[in-house]
Amino acid sequence: MKMKKIIIYGFGALLLTSIFSCKKRFDDMNVSPNSPVNAPSQMLLANVIASAAYNIQLNAGLVMTDLWVQHAKATTYMDEDKYNPRNDRQDIIWSALYTQPFEDCIQAEKLAKDNAQPNNEAMALVLKGYIGYNLTMLMGDVPYTEAGQGADGKITPAYDPQLTVFNAILADLNTAISLMDPASPAIVTDELPKYDLIYMGDMDKWKKFANTLKLRIYLTMKAGGLNKTAEINTLLASADIFQSSADEAKLTYLTSGNPVYQWINPSSSRRSDFRVSSTL
Repeated sequence: MKMKKIIIYGFGALLLTSIFSCKKRFDDMNVSPNSPVNAPSQMLLANVIASAAYNIQLNAGLVMTDLWVQHAKATTYMDEDKYNPRNDRQDIIWSALYTQPFEDCIQAEKLAKDNAQPNNEAMALVLKGYIGYNLTMLMGDVPYTEAGQGADGKITPAYDPQLTVFNAILADLNTAISLMDPASPAIVTDELPKYDLIYMGDMDKWKKFANTLKLRIYLTMKAGGLNKTAEINTLLASADIFQSSADEAKLTYLTSGNPVYQWINPSSSRRSDFRVSSTL
């Protein structure tokens, strides 16, 4: 009887060991290589460029501000055309810019810094500043200085006044410019041209983008009553700002036309909610 109990206990212990061993191997087998926990900074930057370009032009532009300057005309939902934006449209703009590409900029900046990729870090800061500028011009006070710190416990970041946002963006742009090194590859491989969808890794042009965005911010601050004449004149005298349309920051669609145009093209299969304004 005693021997029988020992055999039973031994079998039970072996069974438990086998169960836990199987569980461990099962977990290892179910780590999908197609669902990485972290993405390389350059992949996040590519997503930021594509997402920001599309959503600033469509959700913030065509659906809202293009109507106000009479570049486009609404044919179905007339609220925004009458300067009465619906709450859900404003929510869509916020979600499409703040919770998606803006957050990716912050994560790309951190990843690039951790992996000693100064040019990638600089690109992330410039894109963060560009999206942040558009957000504050659309919304007023927005979280900027405490944004993207949810992992550190700041799940309700403070809404910064617009002037604070402008100054924080200018500081980020100055940091970005100091990090840029045209002689240094932005990443450790030759992948950058596949992910930098604006300048194909040309850091001289990224510097012009950063300085031109600084100029735009200073002009906005001056229009608000602040004396930024010296800063404006310094940048205007520099060769490191946009000199022609060849320098502009734009996303070129390679295999098809700009998808936003489908919304105003009468021959498109899209719904006919918008058309080009007769004013334009």
